[in-house]
Amino acid sequence: MRFDGQLCQNFCTKKFDLIINTLLSKADMNKDMLKGEWHIVKGKVKEKWGKLSDDDLTEVNGKREQLIGKIQKKYGLAKEKAEEELSEWERHSNDDHGRMEK
Repeated sequence: MRFDGQLCQNFCTKKFDLIINTLLSKADMNKDMLKGEWHIVKGKVKEKWGKLSDDDLTEVNGKREQLIGKIQKKYGLAKEKAEEELSEWERHSNDDHGRMEK
């Protein structure tokens, strides 16, 4: 059997591309999942961060980065701290209420 370096490289490149595309696709789905469940999640977000107004939550409309920005602004937090708090809340929400991804 002859070893074909180009064939192996093509196979590895295609496999790598498939893995990367799969990961990116899952990341996009996870990012959008909060948006898809926003009508359910919105009330729980309001319970946790009561300073957020209904207008704030309507503007966020399930977009995670916008929610981080609103939490940051209303509570005077650094972006990293607001993101950490949201991530922690999401982890607890996952345990208590099923899957609510980033």
